[in-house]
Amino acid sequence: MAYNTTHNILAAIVDATDTIAFYHFHPQHHTIQEIFQGTSKPSGKKTSLAWSHDGQYLALGSGQLELWKFDGKKLIPLKNYTEDFIDIKIIVWSPDSFSIAYGGLCKKNTVKIRQL
Repeated sequence: MAYNTTHNILAAIVDATDTIAFYHFHPQHHTIQEIFQGTSKPSGKKTSLAWSHDGQYLALGSGQLELWKFDGKKLIPLKNYTEDFIDIKIIVWSPDSFSIAYGGLCKKNTVKIRQL
């Protein structure tokens, strides 16, 4: 799960598949309302996800890294980075949301850093 504090949106991987569910969190009422579920393309088992600090980007990890842009209403596919990862287990955004670091299970045990 990952929480977008800018838009009060919670994203969650559904059953470790390529389906992501999105919920709107109402902090004043402490309630959660499902907005929609979507399937990322390309398909593949998702193992991690993280919102950027500015709430504009969602990163999805599997055997590759997917970047999506969020405009407050919809997600737009931005970039895919194909790597030699078996599973990306951790994704961390820089405080300014211009860089992203990620790593996980792979043959080389490396951490990758990308800039938007």
